[in-house]
Amino acid sequence: MRATEKSTGIAGMSRYNIPFKRLCGTLALFVALLALAPALALGYTWPSDDFTTVSRTIESNDEDVPLDEDIHVTWSVQLDEGGKLSNLFISEQLPFWIAVRNVEAYFGPTPLQVLYETGEVGEVADDLVPHRFIFDAPQGGPNFIMQQGGRIDLHFSIAAQSAGEVRLDFNGWFAGFEYGEYPDITSMGGYMENSPVLRFSDTPLVLQSLTVSDETDYLAVNWVLLLDGENQSFRLHRGVDDNPWHSAPILAAGGYGPGSYHYNDHDVLPGREYHYWIALLDDHNQPESYLGPIRGQIRIADRLVFAQNFPNPFNPTTNLAFTLHETGLIDLSIFDVQGRLIRNLASGEWLAGNHTLQWDGRDELGNDQVSGIYYARLLMSGHHSEIRKMTLIR
Repeated sequence: MRATEKSTGIAGMSRYNIPFKRLCGTLALFVALLALAPALALGYTWPSDDFTTVSRTIESNDEDVPLDEDIHVTWSVQLDEGGKLSNLFISEQLPFWIAVRNVEAYFGPTPLQVLYETGEVGEVADDLVPHRFIFDAPQGGPNFIMQQGGRIDLHFSIAAQSAGEVRLDFNGWFAGFEYGEYPDITSMGGYMENSPVLRFSDTPLVLQSLTVSDETDYLAVNWVLLLDGENQSFRLHRGVDDNPWHSAPILAAGGYGPGSYHYNDHDVLPGREYHYWIALLDDHNQPESYLGPIRGQIRIADRLVFAQNFPNPFNPTTNLAFTLHETGLIDLSIFDVQGRLIRNLASGEWLAGNHTLQWDGRDELGNDQVSGIYYARLLMSGHHSEIRKMTLIR
């Protein structure tokens, strides 16, 4: 979302002779007028209509903004016609749960000093905190005088510490204006109306980053979670399509709260694409929403690849996946800890590619095997054997 507003006048003081010091002393009064501005409707045309152009731009990626995400605000003040502009004062009235940060100002390309200060809740408008940006030197005189064609840009960001809605209508700008041959100062200013409404959501955890990298034998998954509200439990899930509800947890145990996390997924096959999600869990440890996904795969190697069985431990069925880089003779068998053959799952010539077989925890005669450690051995003609340790839990 990008919203740009033009200044609207709220009152006029054409050709009043007000010295600089008196103008500085009346700024608080202008702030009070600011709170009443939309209701005053005095019908005056401000000098800004003829002499200056003032705009405010608010930039956000979404209408619903996560907590603590920066919304960038820019005020631009340009003197279009003759005269001098000095003692610029800009004000925003925001709820107490909105923070202002990253304040900086520029006079053209040159950084400009700006005094930023806040007032008390309700000082100007009910339940709002005044945020003031003052371009005055500490002694009360101006630290700049802007000539015709000059432009000042004030940049800052706002971020919410709590969920809610904000309408940015309570704002304003004021300045001293000198015109013609006389060193008199005319007070001028205005406010922005019809500002956008920003909605800040209360998502407990926000995904800052989620990456996956090919490490030849496994996929390395890294993710960073930020806290936007109350802590929440989560689990890493993996699937084979874009639907997170088709995914399954990689680990039975999950995590809790913000932080940086890492997992090496060895149960993957080269050439197959995998989708990883962060599942946010409800009070019953069940997924209620998902963050992600990120996709990754291991390139097909020029050798035999035998993945770790999944799930492991298992009861009673587990998957055994392997990749053949070329067509050849194979033998896939299950053994107990004594080295006795329990079951032969495959033998003979198999085509190159990805393959998955299941073992149901039974022997050749269909008898259920007891809980314990078992080994899956994959042999391929012309290659060394690959063995994977498995745990059956009844």
